[in-house]
Amino acid sequence: GMLRFGFKVLTSGCRFSMFRYVMSEVMANLSNPSSGIIGSMVVAMMNDINAPSVRDIISRLHISQGDVILEPCYGPGYGVEEILRYDSTRAIGIDISQPMLEVAQQLNAAAVQSGRAQLHLGEARAMPFLADASVDKVVHMNCCYFWRPLNQTLAEFFRVLKPGGVMLTGTKFDAVAANAPYDAAGAFVTRDLEAYRAALASAGFEEVWSEEIHLASGCTGRNAKSGCHVDPRM
Repeated sequence: GMLRFGFKVLTSGCRFSMFRYVMSEVMANLSNPSSGIIGSMVVAMMNDINAPSVRDIISRLHISQGDVILEPCYGPGYGVEEILRYDSTRAIGIDISQPMLEVAQQLNAAAVQSGRAQLHLGEARAMPFLADASVDKVVHMNCCYFWRPLNQTLAEFFRVLKPGGVMLTGTKFDAVAANAPYDAAGAFVTRDLEAYRAALASAGFEEVWSEEIHLASGCTGRNAKSGCHVDPRM
């Protein structure tokens, strides 16, 4: 009986260790999806859960005709695709994942070829391809947790935004807090809303505000690829 009990404890411990390992790998791939199995799982999760969030936040951006819009962390490229549904818009994206660049380029191939979409590989803290005051709006979803250093990245967004420009951030800090125990790789740099708000103010952003919303509550479906359905797991 004691041996059986000991075996059960050992088995349970191994399973827990493997769970922590897999979750740690998932956390690492959230910021920079690889081309491996777990990276593919993360991309599938992005498509299933994150895509409606991205389309929703873009619907709240109040895009005007001809806007130049920057999306850091464009991932598989559905945000860029959504931005380009608005009249005469231009989309610029930057992401640190080579696999995501390739997927996003394929999804938006015609716009990339015409120059209406420009997709870059790199970190948002340095965007030499963008001139000062050259962007009307910046939009990103589930992205700000990963920027290091945060202040330098926000300062770069402030540099490229035109006077009066707007940056709209979508976050799920409650989910970040819930998954923090599995973040062995330290992927989540910023885990607190108030810290992020303070960093925005330090970077020069004015009228910094936040509100809690139910995703898709303001979506009309006019520009959304798949209507306004929101996965309940979001």
